[in-house]
Amino acid sequence: MSQKEVDRALVLAKVQASQISLKQASREMNLSYPQTKRLWSRYKKEGPKGLISKKRGAKSNRSVSDEDRKKIVRIISEHYWDCKPLFISEKLEQYHDIKYSSEFIRQVMIEYRLWVPKKNKAKTHPRRIRRASEGELLQGDASDHDWFEGRGPRCHLHLFVDDATSNMAGGWFEMEETTKGYYKALEPILKQKGRPVSLYTDKRGTFVVNQGNKHGKTQFGRAMAELEINMITAHSPQAKGRIERAFGTLQNDLSGKCALKAFPP
Repeated sequence: MSQKEVDRALVLAKVQASQISLKQASREMNLSYPQTKRLWSRYKKEGPKGLISKKRGAKSNRSVSDEDRKKIVRIISEHYWDCKPLFISEKLEQYHDIKYSSEFIRQVMIEYRLWVPKKNKAKTHPRRIRRASEGELLQGDASDHDWFEGRGPRCHLHLFVDDATSNMAGGWFEMEETTKGYYKALEPILKQKGRPVSLYTDKRGTFVVNQGNKHGKTQFGRAMAELEINMITAHSPQAKGRIERAFGTLQNDLSGKCALKAFPP
């Protein structure tokens, strides 16, 4: 018995001993008079055991059967194994007539080892303030992924994202991360919108010299210098959060469809 049920049994024991009335008992238990009468009826028939909730230990009416859970897991394993819970919950409702919250889907995926929850990081990286205007700063990077979902070779998407708006400004597919890929991704931006003030990239060999004369410039760096585009390098992936989130959205939520439409090979 819970403590609340024990307290009620003590009050009803006073009623049984004619020490208090049912109305007084209802006030002591902070219950309505009809509810007190029902408890009193059960107490007279079964004693203190009659006060124990009948729902205790029973399966919830809202619980999902093991068969339904296994069905959900099977669909996820076959069609959505590399997607996030929110996206999966939307597709289950849209295509499979299965409607559950994203949190329930997440718990099922964790239970069947289809999803690994993120650990809380002790170290946090404060967000850098966005640039005020479009074109002031473009973040550039490349991501290796199965963009064509098995219909073509695995490749790298070279992408530039505007820092002020988070809009994808230009992209290009190559088998590997190359200088040519970045040129091709930047080309339509230069033709359609003109030169950005700055480019924000990592410290890969495409952008900075990592061996020998580190004060020199790479082929890409020299080209940007001729265009008078300032090159800024990041010290960590977290510093390029906007383009990292763009890749995450394309890979996990859209499975590359948006990228394929926006940046045809």
